[in-house]
Amino acid sequence: MDRREFLRAAVVATGGAVTVPLVGSAVGAQPGSGPYGALDGIGPDENGILLPPGFTSRIVAMAGEPVGNSDYRWLVYPDGAAVFDDGEGGWYHTVNSEVFRPGFAGVSAIHYGPDGEILDAYRLLGDSNANCGGGPTPWGTFLSGEEDFTG
Repeated sequence: MDRREFLRAAVVATGGAVTVPLVGSAVGAQPGSGPYGALDGIGPDENGILLPPGFTSRIVAMAGEPVGNSDYRWLVYPDGAAVFDDGEGGWYHTVNSEVFRPGFAGVSAIHYGPDGEILDAYRLLGDSNANCGGGPTPWGTFLSGEEDFTG
């Protein structure tokens, strides 16, 4: 499995609740050992993800299902995402929803504590359509854009 397949499997298995910084281009990338070890000879974990030795995975959100102990149901068609420090050792994971139905897209967030516990999940932006791309700004905010001619 190459790195691109690894990332795709990770995002699909977690319902998009993964933020992975992608730097440069994968064009011309060759399989091989990375800084965390090779994936050769390693089987998928209980979530179906191939991980280097010492790594673990967990599913934190699935489309349409409640997140953690919250009543918030996770978005469908996740797209652009970012992670922000909460200033107390935890972090916020923000994700666009590229639903092509006005009022059903937007941006959602999961707030994690320092130990990775899910503290809360909620919608940040609503009443939008096909929120595509997006990401963190230099000012510590999240930029979301509608991929829609009527938005």
